Formats: sequence, C-alpha cells, structure tokens
Amino acid sequence: MNIYAVKSYKDKMYIGTMVQGRQKVISYKVHDKVATSEDEWYEVPDTHEPILEQAVFNRAQELLQRAAMYIICALLISESQRINAKSTP
Repeated sequence: MNIYAVKSYKDKMYIGTMVQGRQKVISYKVHDKVATSEDEWYEVPDTHEPILEQAVFNRAQELLQRAAMYIICALLISESQRINAKSTP
C-alpha cells in the first residue's frame, strides 16, 4: 500500500466530511501557521458526495490503528534487545 492510499484512508474528506481549522495563522502579517488540536477542528458532514463508504473508512481506521500498535511494539522489542545486548558482556 502506498503512502497516498494510507492518507486517503485517514482523511475524512473522502467520506464526505469537510474538516477545517487544522491549522491557524499566528499573525496575518507573518503568515506562519501552527497546527491545532483535534478538539478545535470544525467538521461538517455531508458537504459533498463521498468517495469511500463509511464502513470501509471505519474498517481502515481499525486496521491502521492495529498496524501502528504492531509497529510500536516491534520498535520497543528491538530497542529492548539492543539495550540487553549492550549490557551483556
């Protein structure tokens, strides 16, 4: 699966929901942007026809969370093994 496919399964725009307010401008003079937390975002459902069905999107979210959990576990295990290998004479 390429990075664009993963991004499409994370973006609610593909299920017909418009999400705004992900970033805000610090100053209108400087135009620097900062990311905002998800609780500050505005979500408006059914603004356009969805590309993905809601069920497919939800299932993809579950699979992505599970994959992220496996990746984190694998990284923790490998880091633990690396530390153990250093401490063993």
